[in-house]
Amino acid sequence: MASKDKETRLAQIEKYQLLLTNRESELQKHEHTEDEISKDKVLKHLMSEIKRAKNAVDAIEKRERIRQQAKKSKSEKTAKPVSDKKAKKNAESKQKASKKKK
Repeated sequence: MASKDKETRLAQIEKYQLLLTNRESELQKHEHTEDEISKDKVLKHLMSEIKRAKNAVDAIEKRERIRQQAKKSKSEKTAKPVSDKKAKKNAESKQKASKKKK
């Protein structure tokens, strides 16, 4: 199950970057050429995992920005004073509803 927590994703990125550097140093220690290193399947996999985690962090940040904007707009709407006409209509409709119940 994919994590939707930003801190978890950042920890995953760090873990994969550490594994990537370890793998690169191991390949260089065994005197592989740059071409062989760039074709290494494990390195490609680790790089794709890093990319996937970064995309997930971006999506999480985007969701957070949208939520913040929604909260801001909602607070602005509630802070706006209701016009007199709307208040009058609401009061009349409440009175009509209470009369119908009786």
